[in-house]
Amino acid sequence: MRQQIERIIRDHIGDRDFLLGFSDLYNIVDGEYSDLIYGITVGIRLDDEIVDEIGTIDGPTLRYIQHYRAVNWSLDQITGAIVQTLRAGGARAEAIPATLEEDPPPGDPYHQTLSASFPHKTAATRSGLGWIGKTALFVSDRFGPRVRLATVLTDCPVEVGTPCEMSLCGDCLCCVEACPAQAADGMEWFPGLEREMFFDAHRCRKKCRQLSGDAGEEGATVCGICMAACPVGVEFRTSETEDDWF
Repeated sequence: MRQQIERIIRDHIGDRDFLLGFSDLYNIVDGEYSDLIYGITVGIRLDDEIVDEIGTIDGPTLRYIQHYRAVNWSLDQITGAIVQTLRAGGARAEAIPATLEEDPPPGDPYHQTLSASFPHKTAATRSGLGWIGKTALFVSDRFGPRVRLATVLTDCPVEVGTPCEMSLCGDCLCCVEACPAQAADGMEWFPGLEREMFFDAHRCRKKCRQLSGDAGEEGATVCGICMAACPVGVEFRTSETEDDWF
């Protein structure tokens, strides 16, 4: 299964860096997806040069917003192809889009929680690919937060990873101090901790809208400042081996 999915990913993105993980989501997925108890996480590493530009000007660039959308599109193409492959083999499968391009209609529960029907970060942490940082970003053990995620839910049995049970952020507050919305209180994540306990998503969203507009994309909700500030992504890029920053 892994090799087959890796081929699908390579067919779409060539030699670019990516993440692939498998998770057991039994008793975690509910609602319409409750019988799809396995998760497949695909992550595409973001371009370091583009991310670094965010830190240089303390705000998202038009180039970053376009890159963000392009990577999301690639992820959706990949997860769509994975779903087709699984269904062809007789399994049930559903792709969760990389991100919401447009707000749901008024009255949708999303407006209360600012959470998708199924969070990509849940499958990613349970697959062992990383943890949640102090500004609610997924922090991968390879590329830090410089990655975009998408998820496939399926009933096809897969060999799952070991869930991440703790944050590795420690005393670091780089993302918290960099956040222009002051949306985080510095609390360290652990499995089961509700996002609202340590991060104000509504405050973040409001600031993202403002900064995206300043960058020339009215209606977009993109920032990236805390991602650019995270030392994990930087240390991986500048280390000689993937394990050096640990």
